[in-house]
Amino acid sequence: MAVIRTERGLDRLVNFSDATVAIAITLLILPLVDAASQIGDASFGQFIDRNFWEIFAFVVSFAVIARFWVVHHSIFESVRDYNAWIVWFNFLWLIAIVTIPFSANVLWRARVSGPRCTRSTSATCSSHPSRRS
Repeated sequence: MAVIRTERGLDRLVNFSDATVAIAITLLILPLVDAASQIGDASFGQFIDRNFWEIFAFVVSFAVIARFWVVHHSIFESVRDYNAWIVWFNFLWLIAIVTIPFSANVLWRARVSGPRCTRSTSATCSSHPSRRS
């Protein structure tokens, strides 16, 4: 028996993917929001210095997710029909997207655990065995 698919079904798949990407990008900023809430009397420069690696992880992760989305968008611009394989491959793609905020947070925490590393103390931190690049 043939399965009849409507354009609405494809739209739902694309919209769900877009929403998932939007949520993942939003989750990237939350650690910085927490850090900013504890800024106290520190200047903006001190905030940047203290949170340099977290900001770096945010920017790189944002760029990766944005690039993934652009490719996904261009692929789905030409898709006119879909099947179960496309749906499941899309979910596989989405799991890669939603793990990026978690991975960025884990990598940032690993980078700054131990001695407190900032841009101004990077020479000191790079001498620590766990900080060598």
